Order: sequence, then structure tokens, then C-alpha cells
Amino acid sequence: MGITVVGEENVENYLFSLFGKVSVEFGLLIGQNFGQKIYVASAIRTPNPDEFNGEKNEDSKNLQRTKSFDQFDTSWVTEHARQVNTSLPGGIRVIGVYAFALPDVIQSGINGRLKQLLNAAWKVNRLEIQHISDTNNKSLCPGNGVILYLSSNSKKISCKNFDVNNPHASGQPAEWKCQNFISKCHYLQCKFLANVSVMVRSSNSGSLCNEIMMSLMNVSKRLFIAHTMINSELRESNQLLAPGKNANASQTFTIDLYNTYKNVSDSTTKLHQTDYKYAVNIVGEMDCYTYVHSKATVAEAVHAIKVDIMRSLHARFRLLCEDVEQNELPLNESCHRWSTPRRVTYEHPKLKLKVCDYMFKDEDTKLSMERISDLYGSEMQNSKMESTENFPDQSLIKIQMKQTVIKEGDKSANKSTQKCAVVDKRSSQLPFVVALVIGIAAVIMFFLVWN
Repeated sequence: MGITVVGEENVENYLFSLFGKVSVEFGLLIGQNFGQKIYVASAIRTPNPDEFNGEKNEDSKNLQRTKSFDQFDTSWVTEHARQVNTSLPGGIRVIGVYAFALPDVIQSGINGRLKQLLNAAWKVNRLEIQHISDTNNKSLCPGNGVILYLSSNSKKISCKNFDVNNPHASGQPAEWKCQNFISKCHYLQCKFLANVSVMVRSSNSGSLCNEIMMSLMNVSKRLFIAHTMINSELRESNQLLAPGKNANASQTFTIDLYNTYKNVSDSTTKLHQTDYKYAVNIVGEMDCYTYVHSKATVAEAVHAIKVDIMRSLHARFRLLCEDVEQNELPLNESCHRWSTPRRVTYEHPKLKLKVCDYMFKDEDTKLSMERISDLYGSEMQNSKMESTENFPDQSLIKIQMKQTVIKEGDKSANKSTQKCAVVDKRSSQLPFVVALVIGIAAVIMFFLVWN
């Protein structure tokens, strides 16, 4: 059976609007991929890097009007795809690329340069694919990507499907259909309470950040085996999320996850404690959300919300680490307090789904809006920013610092310690301790250094 690519009406309208405006355009496709059926929610143009950074001069505009795809660097396409994926909710991701050009440019690039750019964009999905390897269900994250192309002398949209795991595979024709589906997607929301610990070895700020990011892989292993309740009910994984007559009508579900998170770094705990310089304790609450198609199973819905949790964690830590490195903050003082950005959302006026940005405490709404507009176009400028996450105030920070020394099993501890860092026996014996606290969906990071 062949591959069917179903696209929202706005995708087809956008591609047809390119006639007479540009000679060549390349961009990303976002949506949902289920192997045999691929849903395209939107086409997002990949700009020239200078244009993306706000330098919209004549030279960058002329670059967009060149007649080949060689102007698009693979590393920049990967970076653009990463930024787009970070802004997306669970259930929606980069699923392919699109191209608009003369027929000979399309044909010469479809199994060459365009295929290279597709593979570059697909790199952002590698982490999610690694997550799937723990669930033994590869169908939740298929290894195929699509190239959607339209030649500038005809109004026919064509598609080819590629096996991104096989660099020698040629594209296979896919059928294109125009049909709205986002309006029928189910919306899932989750208040995720994290309670995890990871170990890192380096005291160098750059290496420390890299190790923290890598340690999140251990967090994902625990997350993807967590028990789940949907609307306070246990459900079989192969059941339809919304069975019955109203299955095709959009519905909202609340997801609750349950996991002890003990010994997250099982693979490293057997090593001698002197191998480690930091223990990072992550405790607190985050807002997460996702969209799934109307025929989604419980397994697909649960997977989507877990992907959103990991995306959000990675985005917050990556941005915090970049801030630490750029400001060259020392790690040899007795205490450090760093706050990661909070998650804010905007509703896309055409897609009718939420996209997100991450704002530090010292950033204003205007800067966040500029970043979202760079990704999704000027049409986002009228969207309203929303967020239920707050930064902890100074009084909360002081309370958290005191509570980080409470031992497990301390009966006298206040109930509020459920959202505070708890130092276990292993981390309390380390010469260097990092305690990280997520306070009401914001993150406060403490670096406690013992000489």
C-alpha cells in the first residue's frame, strides 16, 4: 500500500501563492507522521540566516531569489528545524520539507540536494526515535520523511517519500490530498511533576552543560515507562483515545503521569562517587500539552505528551546552558542561582493550534513575539501570549534552599517539599552538589560547591 500525504488547505493555498513571487523557495513541513499516512499541518519557509536574525537587507532578499537550492546550507536547515521543533507541542513535529522551483531544478535536486536537506531537517527527530527504542513500538515514530514539491510552470503538487535511515534509498511517489484535520485533533494537557536526579562529572561550564543535556536521556528512559491515567482513568494502550460516536469531534483530555524516578542514572550509580562532581536534582511542575489525530490510540496520545515533556525539559536546559556559557559564569563559588525560562504559548491564527516560546525573567513580551514571528510569519503579531507558569519570587527561593537539605523519610517535612529538591544519600556525599528546583513550572538552579 502506498503513502498518502494529507495536507491542510492552508498548505496548498500557500504553495500556490508563490507563483510570480519567487523563483526558488525551500522550507519545512510540520505535522504528524504515521508511516502510511502523513498529515501536513503547515509549510514554514526556511529563511536565509541573516534574514532570520533580523538583517532583512537587499542582499538577503536577492539570495531568496536565486535559482537553485545550493544556497541552503544543511547545518542551517538543521538549526531552523530544531528551532521550529522546539516551538511545537507534542504530537506535531518536523515531518519533511517542501520545494518550489523550475521543473529542471526540482528534478535535478529531488534525489540529490533536496534529499540532503531533508536528512538535515530530520536530524531533530533522532532524539525522539531513540526514545521509541525503549518502547519497542517503532510505529509511533516512523523513519520516513516526505518532500513536497511544486514546479513553477504548473499548479500540481507532487510528493515523494524517503527512508531517512537509508542514505542510498530513492524517493517513492506518494499521493497528495487536501483535507483539513487539525480542527478535529484532540487536545491533551498535563501538569507534569518532575522528581529526578542525574550525575555529571565536569566542573567546566561548557562541559557541565553538555553532560546535563546528555543525562536527560536517563530521565527519558524513566519517563517513557511511567504509568499514565487519562481523565483519572486507567486505559488500555490499544484502545481508541476517544471511542464512540463523538470520536471525530475535537475533545480535551487531562493526563496524569506516575513514576518514582528512583535511581534514574542506574547505569552510572555503580561507578565510584569520586567520578562525579555534581548531582542535579530536578523537582517541580511544568505545563505540557499535545495534539493527536481523531483516531489516535491511548498509546499514541501518551507517547505524544511524553515527547512534549522531554522537548520542554531539553529546551529549558539548553537555553539556560547557553546563557551560562555566554555570560561565562564561574562555577567555583559557594552558591549559584539560575532560573530557566518559562514556557509561553501563542495560538496560530490559521492552524488553530498552540505554538510556544521560552522567556527568561528579564525578557519582555515584544522579544518573544519577534522570535515567534520570525518562525511563523508576521501573521502571529496579533496573537495573544498566554502562560500559567510563573517565576519563583525571592521568598520562595529562600524556602527552597532551606528545604533542599531535608532528608528522605523526614516525617516533620512540610507537604510543600513535594515540589522541592530532596538530597538523597548518594548526592549528599558528593564533594560537589547541584540542586535544581522547578518551582511552579519555573526552574531555579543552585550550585553548591564544597571544597
